[in-house]
Amino acid sequence: MNAAPVLVRLPDQGNEPVRNMLARVESVATVAPGYCRITVASPGIASVRAGQFCMLGSVDWREGRERMLPRPMAVHEHDRGNGTLGFVCKLVGDGTRQLANLTPGDRIRLIGPLGHGFDLRGEGPVLLLGRGVGTFSLGLVPSQVPAGRPVTVLLSARDSARLLGVDHFERLGCTVLTVTDQDGTSSVPAVADLLQARFGAASRPGLVLSCGSRRLMDLGFGLARSWGARMQTSVEANMACGLGYCHGCASPVGSEDVEAPLVCVDGPVFELRPSGTTNTGEEDAEHEHTVAVG
Repeated sequence: MNAAPVLVRLPDQGNEPVRNMLARVESVATVAPGYCRITVASPGIASVRAGQFCMLGSVDWREGRERMLPRPMAVHEHDRGNGTLGFVCKLVGDGTRQLANLTPGDRIRLIGPLGHGFDLRGEGPVLLLGRGVGTFSLGLVPSQVPAGRPVTVLLSARDSARLLGVDHFERLGCTVLTVTDQDGTSSVPAVADLLQARFGAASRPGLVLSCGSRRLMDLGFGLARSWGARMQTSVEANMACGLGYCHGCASPVGSEDVEAPLVCVDGPVFELRPSGTTNTGEEDAEHEHTVAVG
């Protein structure tokens, strides 16, 4: 139970071609203190896999230039009928605040969809573990899980005002569990007890997914092993290009002969397995890397 997890690249899934466009901003709204939702028109993007992301950057039409380098944002919602994509960003600096100050009708640089999303194949219930803005990397999962697989979502935050995504996941028919630092329910022992009590022998998840918290990732990994379930995590990283050209998001592992995985193109979603084990053969040795998550 104490084997260290390693990141394993997921197989290619036949992703949608990457688009580079100036997209129209449809709406911008505050969803919690320090967080905003941006909805943009995305003509031509037919499908986005849960866990994929786009690079977003604001554009100054008056000066004829782009105001900032694009920022990586997980796709939280995809409305095919209306042709829109939804993103939620945490306001941490000038770049994200520029995005939050956009208004309907503004144009935004959009590059995507990018990266490897979650591999949702398999059987049994699905458990999602999310905290903070990482919650939104899981936003498309419930609508893409095959029918008949119930989805339970555990959302963690500092306090109830910062619990993100509750309405979204409830609207998609998920069972939502919430824990906070404020009331003491978010500690690892408390969450472990909650999840072990919830899932009996006949209803154990077959797939566990996480994003936004190293503690939740480690807990999910241990529970997944005890349940015989697969575990995948979405790794958060600063990115300059999102396309693999700059190599700025390489995990600090690798060696002189083998480069560390790039979060943008090898991830952001990876499978977690115990170090030294494989499930799919010799090819795994090329894609196995020590976990480097904040």
